[in-house]
Amino acid sequence: MRVKDYMTKNVVTVEPDVRLTEVVSIMESNDFHRVPVVDVNNVYQGLITEAIIANNSPSSASSLSIYEMNYLLDKQTAGQLMTKEAQTISQDIVIEAAAAQMHDYGLSVLIVVDEQDKVIGIITDKDIFAALIELTGYRQPGARLEVKVADQVGVLHEMSGILSGLGVGISHLYISSRDGTTSTLVIQTDNEDSQEVLQVLENKGYEAQTI
Repeated sequence: MRVKDYMTKNVVTVEPDVRLTEVVSIMESNDFHRVPVVDVNNVYQGLITEAIIANNSPSSASSLSIYEMNYLLDKQTAGQLMTKEAQTISQDIVIEAAAAQMHDYGLSVLIVVDEQDKVIGIITDKDIFAALIELTGYRQPGARLEVKVADQVGVLHEMSGILSGLGVGISHLYISSRDGTTSTLVIQTDNEDSQEVLQVLENKGYEAQTI
């Protein structure tokens, strides 16, 4: 699964000379919190966000009339206030790498660019959450089993053999924890009835439960 599978395409952008009044209007009408800034060739220049605009508004904004606020915002452009520190990423990077980049740098958004630094998408922390849900199969039909197994070669082969013998398919599988000697597998099956599976696993010495 890659960034291109979860990013928002057809991104709304603005050029550096666009007035902040227009940027605010774009954000409000589309329920956006940030907008990439590009040049005439759609090459990425920076990012303008709600927080940047708020932080650069007069501290006494609450006492200003809407006309005074619009006047002040109209004096500034996206290019003047945009941050050039916002990070970018390639659409072909695996989604886990995007999640790690966001986590490591405390980011909520990455701008997706091509080889020429042209904006082709945007991916946010919400998109990462959606990917996590899909990767784990949380919303898929069937049963979810948590099985503790020895942390050794061949365990997955044996587990898939047990389920296959019962006519139960595996739609998703991942390791939720590992302590060096044992691992906890989370298995999403395609069968809602998990009682027979649990009984067979317990008979073979596995500690298993539905979650």
